Amino acid sequence: MMSLDAKIEYLKMIQAVVTRMSHYGFLLKGWGVTLIAALLALAAESSKPDLLLIGLFPALVFWGLDAFFLRTERNYRVLYRRAAELQPEAVDFDLSPTGEHTRETPPLWRIMLSCTLLVFWLSLVFVLVLGYGLIGAITV
Repeated sequence: MMSLDAKIEYLKMIQAVVTRMSHYGFLLKGWGVTLIAALLALAAESSKPDLLLIGLFPALVFWGLDAFFLRTERNYRVLYRRAAELQPEAVDFDLSPTGEHTRETPPLWRIMLSCTLLVFWLSLVFVLVLGYGLIGAITV
């Protein structure tokens, strides 16, 4: 027979994963901004706007990774909610992000197009394209 303390420990374990996934998304956004800023500076300094096109690939990859971590975080939030509803005796300490609870979270492509991710990552892509146009116009 499990105690309430075991259930609380289980919830803490799930919350730690949620926090870690959130942190990963934050790091990806930081790396994305840093990369784009560095590419803008390098392209402006060398008068080579084509360098900015290189940034499109990592921006799209980071966008997809950010969506993956956000989806995983949402899966664990569903798991947390369900674990909180369990009786202490039913706690099994399963931390698998797959299973029936993943049906409650949208697919990866829909998370990529969610308002928060779409605005952030499209604005970075827009900065790359705008920088390409501006630096290209200046160097001509």
